[in-house]
Amino acid sequence: MGWKTTWRAVGAPRSRTPQATGPRALALWAASVATVGSLAGCGGGGGTTGGAPAPEPPPVVVTTAALVPAQPGDLTKFFVDRIQKRVAGGLDGTVYVPVGDVSSGSQFVFSASPQAGGGALGGAPQQEAGVLEDDLLKSNGSLVYALHPQRQVGASPTVPSLETFRVAADGGLVPVSRNNLSTVAMTPGGAYTGMHVLSSARRLVVLSRGNAVASDAFPPTDFLYPYRPPVFGMGVFALADSGVPVLSERIELDGVLVGTRVIGSTLYTVTTHAPNLSNFGVPVGSTPDQVSRTLATLSAASLLPQLRVGNAPAQPLVTETDCLLQPANQALNLQITTITAWDLSGFGVPPRKSRCFIGGTETIYMSASAVYLASSRSYWTGGQSTVSLVAPQARTDIHKFALQAQNIDYRGSGDVAGHLGWDREKAPYRMSEYNGDLRVLTFTGESGWVGIPLPAPAPTAAKASPATLTVLREDAGKRALAAIGTLPNSKRPAAIGHAGEQVYAVHFTGARAYVVTFRLTDPLYVLDLSDPADPKVAGELAVPGFSDYLFPLANGRLLGVGKDADDRGFQQGLKVAVFDVRDPAKPRIESSQLMGARGSQYAMAFSRHAIAIREEGNSARVALPVRLYENVRGGINLSRQGLLRYDIDTTTGSLVARPMVVSTVFDGGPSDSQRMIEFDLALERVLVSAGHSYYLSGGALAAHPWP
Repeated sequence: MGWKTTWRAVGAPRSRTPQATGPRALALWAASVATVGSLAGCGGGGGTTGGAPAPEPPPVVVTTAALVPAQPGDLTKFFVDRIQKRVAGGLDGTVYVPVGDVSSGSQFVFSASPQAGGGALGGAPQQEAGVLEDDLLKSNGSLVYALHPQRQVGASPTVPSLETFRVAADGGLVPVSRNNLSTVAMTPGGAYTGMHVLSSARRLVVLSRGNAVASDAFPPTDFLYPYRPPVFGMGVFALADSGVPVLSERIELDGVLVGTRVIGSTLYTVTTHAPNLSNFGVPVGSTPDQVSRTLATLSAASLLPQLRVGNAPAQPLVTETDCLLQPANQALNLQITTITAWDLSGFGVPPRKSRCFIGGTETIYMSASAVYLASSRSYWTGGQSTVSLVAPQARTDIHKFALQAQNIDYRGSGDVAGHLGWDREKAPYRMSEYNGDLRVLTFTGESGWVGIPLPAPAPTAAKASPATLTVLREDAGKRALAAIGTLPNSKRPAAIGHAGEQVYAVHFTGARAYVVTFRLTDPLYVLDLSDPADPKVAGELAVPGFSDYLFPLANGRLLGVGKDADDRGFQQGLKVAVFDVRDPAKPRIESSQLMGARGSQYAMAFSRHAIAIREEGNSARVALPVRLYENVRGGINLSRQGLLRYDIDTTTGSLVARPMVVSTVFDGGPSDSQRMIEFDLALERVLVSAGHSYYLSGGALAAHPWP
């Protein structure tokens, strides 16, 4: 179907009433359900059992206070106090519940420039210039590194590996080396999730996740506590003159990886750790005195995460006095978040510094000079399997730490209404620092969907906006991030989004923000943030479907990647569109392309890195891996999987599709399931040069000329 577009001046009346909407992808539903559970774990409503959110009492809403340094003894006092409150509220006291893996979740506002050190190759845009994110495919311009996690092909697993290629003069790839990674992870069966290439430091770091090996605390035959705590691993490689990676160190930390970034030669990691308290039996209903007696032998050493380097004995990752407490927060989660700065400029075991605070972290956002840790005080309250109800008083805590090489300096804390959504891949996109201020876009509705949305209620004046923008400014004297501006507000009460909608995409760039909401159509909002104390909606555009991701291009153009939808809101095939946003009051679509039928999916549904954008002058090249379904004989069949490629003229906004690179064709035969496993869309990545696309698919990297 064609694109029907309308724009209206801000404040003009709306005539649309949301009705029923269409299905969401099963994979997104599963990921979102996992996110809802982790929100409960991080946000202060207690733990979960059996992988499903447990009923919880309403969280205590408090004013966020500044973090304060922990003194000796404070850590155990804090945990005893929280466990007393947990059992009094009907929650398990100390039963160990593994923290959900959030290593694949973190999402950001992109800049349109190639990754630093990328030379002539354009890859996944980075959220901030000079702040590099981990991924499966990296390049320094002349060499390309491809990380191949273990995959199940038929009945046999593949061997995880790291491949190095040289880019030849004709643009082809010349194999240089292949590293077997089966022995790099200290945890048997560890899964490799990404890597960093530090060209100036001549280092490469492979990231992995897994679970602790069997020990006295976690015997392999223990029936009551079969889970072992999660761990995060790093394989540090030195890069030879030829660029070949040579394993130097193996490092493992207790906890779950929230996110990593690289600035210069410093690697920053943020992890959350849930201490193992399963040896302390504290049943529900225990009195405070019983809890105190049971936990009399609890020590800070048993609560803090540990670090292991090679075969050396474990050592503390942090000390008690490296930690910070938030006295006013009454969250009931039992987690510790640690920021660690690793100096990779030399050889041997990288020197490190760490800071921690007591509490969980949902996602991180990092600018060139600071890291912001966010944790939502929201929780899942039930409802249908596709609907997540959120406490109306839910709030998100944000803590700011200034960064300068290995120095990590706590600057202040603040809180905002709502939470950062259900999709961990998109959560960091909802934060952005500009001129020292932090802009945050939160979901402030009372409910939202994670699967097939139910029919939307008719809009009413009493319904709050489903999205709220808050601008926070550091108050150094009070160690606070104080709100200096919000939208909507009494002066500008118009909502960001129509009744019953959710936010799908957010992109901050300079003094603007672009926000996409969806239920029936895709309203694209342009926000004017030039006055941080008075943010406002500059313009709005309504089109069918929605954009999941937005990328600014040169000459006032904006690229949107998402799904089409019919007039009832049912999702259709994939869409790629170019918007003209030179006049923020009148955004408009200049061109678009539709691919596939309902059920088609792009790899960006699993990773924000599964796209490549290369800009040169007034042209941009875009490539993204997809899996397409087609309407065949009255039904919808899986058709093919491969790489969509587009040329964009940023002076005219034209969008020209190039021939698709097909990685596999699905014919409806009995081998489809095996092919779907072998060509896992979540593991597909791409780089783009002036004349080639380099496509990682099915565990192999290949060069394809750009026609």
